[in-house]
Amino acid sequence: MGCFMQHEGLTHYYRVKKMNDRLEQNTGEAIDADTSQPTHSHKAPSSNDILEGPVTATLWKFALPLMLGFFVHSLYSWVNMYFVGKLGSSAITAIGFSEQINFFIFNLGSGFSIGASIIIARRIGEGNRNAAEEVTRQAILFVLLVSVVITLLLMVLLPSILTALQLSGETYHLAHSFMSVMLFGVPGVFVLFLVNAIIRSTGNSVFAMKIMLMTVVINIMLDPLLIFGWGPIPAMGVAGAGVSTATAQLTGAILAIVAMLKGWTGMKLERKLPRMDFTIIKSIIRLGIPASLQMFSVSISRMSILYFANAIGTSIAAAYTIGIRVDFFVFMPIFAVGVAIEIITGQHLGAKKIDRIFQFYNTAVRQLSLGIGVLGIAMYFLAEDFALIFSPNDPVVVAEIVSYLHVVIFSYPLFASGIIATRVISGAGAAFRSMLIVAGSMLGIMLPLAYVLSHQTSMHEQGLWWGILTGYVCFAAIAYTAMRSKTWLTARV
Repeated sequence: MGCFMQHEGLTHYYRVKKMNDRLEQNTGEAIDADTSQPTHSHKAPSSNDILEGPVTATLWKFALPLMLGFFVHSLYSWVNMYFVGKLGSSAITAIGFSEQINFFIFNLGSGFSIGASIIIARRIGEGNRNAAEEVTRQAILFVLLVSVVITLLLMVLLPSILTALQLSGETYHLAHSFMSVMLFGVPGVFVLFLVNAIIRSTGNSVFAMKIMLMTVVINIMLDPLLIFGWGPIPAMGVAGAGVSTATAQLTGAILAIVAMLKGWTGMKLERKLPRMDFTIIKSIIRLGIPASLQMFSVSISRMSILYFANAIGTSIAAAYTIGIRVDFFVFMPIFAVGVAIEIITGQHLGAKKIDRIFQFYNTAVRQLSLGIGVLGIAMYFLAEDFALIFSPNDPVVVAEIVSYLHVVIFSYPLFASGIIATRVISGAGAAFRSMLIVAGSMLGIMLPLAYVLSHQTSMHEQGLWWGILTGYVCFAAIAYTAMRSKTWLTARV
């Protein structure tokens, strides 16, 4: 009976959609698919409008600033590592372990941001900007409170966390010195992620890129001054990198909030403090936690494969570590397009324009696969030259990097297809279903395959690489099947 009612509901929806198309052409009015009552069309066609513009041009105009923003954000760790590297190997190790804690913080903050952005995109697609602005106010209040609580907890638990990571001696003290000041920037990280996600949900991806670029510039300027000292500024060592990072993040968050208060971003924020609406906050949590768990599953799978690789040999672990750098470089445009598709899906579902969602999906997968395919072919033939850049004096590591790339690069288009499909599903509000697809594919298929092929057969490290490739094949197939089922169309946001 439930399936029949769902089928009837979808049949009604598409019948109304066809009436919409005819009525809108003739009278400029449309019929609401839920109430079957006429309503005025809320937007005039515009090449810059996500809901009305040409699919290809709209997708890339939205996604390209996201790609640049992702690249700029990755510079944080590179800048800190560059300057801290001049202090010695213990400082480098301390920063490396601190980045693992930062990744945990990043996952939490970005998860709640994704949850809020999915709701806001849907409300904007529905033409209900007042509701979108109320979700914005509630999300900022909630995330600010949560970030302060998490900061206090991490400050109290920091010694225990560093001990659990088996840090001791100088490395322990340097990591504690860095993290104890960097943690003051956690509220800035959470708020900055959230505001950028909110503004992206309106269709503005340029603002977030500009804010991220500004924070990286601040970090670059402050790092050498605070780490090494200059004039009256004392040398703070590793702690200086923490102060620099926290200052940049807090400054970016403050400026982003000011921009919203001034109405410069397309989403107006009132100056008065709102009362907490637990219905909205519950929705943000319901969508945000699966988003965080989805990213955790990817991190756990990578850390586990690194563990498997290290069990085979340090050269294998080194090759995989360097190979991940290549993966991350290739995956940045995939993740950027995925974020764009997530917001595009939310807005189009709100506007009841289902067909365009699949047009965006097809365009994204086709063009990403083409670009990544060309890059993969180049990397296949230049794998040894690339490996020599990172390991010029170790031919064993070079050979293993080449072995990794010659297998795993074939998974890149498959990974792109899977990510875009799961972003369609999560953008519709079915975040838990999207998380199950990613976690099930990575933890339930890829990891067991990688372990069995590398430890229970004679393939060894080749088994790891083929396990990764096979896991991505399964991920792409499962995600595509789930997306084409259209069951996510009924998700409530």
